[in-house]
Amino acid sequence: RRLVYENNVENIVRRRLRDWFTNATVIERMRRFAFLGNSEGLFRRVVNEQARPVYARPPTRTVTPAGEQGRYHALATEIGTNQVMDSLCHQLVAHNDAVTYTRYVPRLRRVVKDVLTPDMVTIVPDPDDATLPMAFIYDRKTYNPRTNREECWKVYWDDEERFLLDPQLNRMPIPRLETLHRMRRMPLNLHRRWRPSGRMWNRTEGQSLLAAHFVGVLLRILGVRLLKAQGFNVPIVAGDIMNLPKDQPLDEEQPFLVPEGTQVTLMSLKTDAEHYRGYSGGVRGDAAADAGISRARLGQEQAQNSSDTGLQEERGDIVKVMEPAEIAEFDVDKMVSQEHDDEEKRLSDDAEIRVSFPGWQHRVDPKAELDIWEEKRRQGVANVLEQIRSERPDVQTDEEALAILEKNEEIEAEAARRRQLHNVGEWADAHRPGQPAEENGRMGPEV
Repeated sequence: RRLVYENNVENIVRRRLRDWFTNATVIERMRRFAFLGNSEGLFRRVVNEQARPVYARPPTRTVTPAGEQGRYHALATEIGTNQVMDSLCHQLVAHNDAVTYTRYVPRLRRVVKDVLTPDMVTIVPDPDDATLPMAFIYDRKTYNPRTNREECWKVYWDDEERFLLDPQLNRMPIPRLETLHRMRRMPLNLHRRWRPSGRMWNRTEGQSLLAAHFVGVLLRILGVRLLKAQGFNVPIVAGDIMNLPKDQPLDEEQPFLVPEGTQVTLMSLKTDAEHYRGYSGGVRGDAAADAGISRARLGQEQAQNSSDTGLQEERGDIVKVMEPAEIAEFDVDKMVSQEHDDEEKRLSDDAEIRVSFPGWQHRVDPKAELDIWEEKRRQGVANVLEQIRSERPDVQTDEEALAILEKNEEIEAEAARRRQLHNVGEWADAHRPGQPAEENGRMGPEV
């Protein structure tokens, strides 16, 4: 799933062709088009469509006590929390499960948070609960000076210990770090989109989308191969073929030379690939519909026929997963921040966070969006600070939004004062500047 999401599927397709065909000659011919089969990334498109609306407008994170809000904002900016959580959301949609690892790097003087996909992690389950992680083992690329090459080592974490495993699985200490970490918990979190029953990973949910992606890959390979083999007319030469010049290019700008008395005719073998294209489009649309994505979003219908109801439902389900994920990550951030050399980025143990995700981002023009905000504010379900944050993703707190509001009001008040000072009407513009005060006075009440 990771390779398909990263559009790195050529080697996967080459292996799968052995399952789709039995004839060795056919397999070899098909392999030549393995790269071209991934000309359309259905899996990536659907995953992005489902995950993008969740963090299109970042959530509001309120930390208490009040003094902790500034500390957390500085720490979250250093980590890049919005970007990391957005990446986690995409990986959860793609893989169903994902692991986050948070650590403080003294050399960089900052906290680093990584998102690890299931193919990078091994989890040791608790013997009393198969869905509860008792230890994490993740892969890490390490340069080995003894072998003078990069190797895949493994890092082990549990509630008490941390150590390395070399490629032969020998236990090795982590350089410059004690084996006993003395943290109250592991700095790793397992996040799940669906909690499986009696097992650690959910490896089956979403397989239908993956299958639809490979159906499209196969149909595009067949279509391209068909056009290459039967996409043109074949010349038939009758007569003196012994004296026919060899290795002549079949090019529309190059004459085809034949001996005197020889006849050349064309046999029509042109065959289009519309049947492959039509079936591929049907599979693509059905797979997207299963994920709540309308055909209009895929570009298969006009926008007026679009309905985002299904995608809104999918977003609601993902938000239910990401809200506890945000809280779990905040708990790890509190613990890891204690190692920071900057006291202004250390969170207290009693700090708590409340996460509020904004509403659905409607696909409307700017004028309609202003009308929606005006109605929300009239009904009291939103306020001007929320509107400012929706327009400015870089604004994270009410204090920042309030400062922008005050600045805008001051500028508008100064502009109004200047218009009054110069007797500029509200209807005036660069092409209709109005008339001076003397002319206005002569007009009397008509003004």
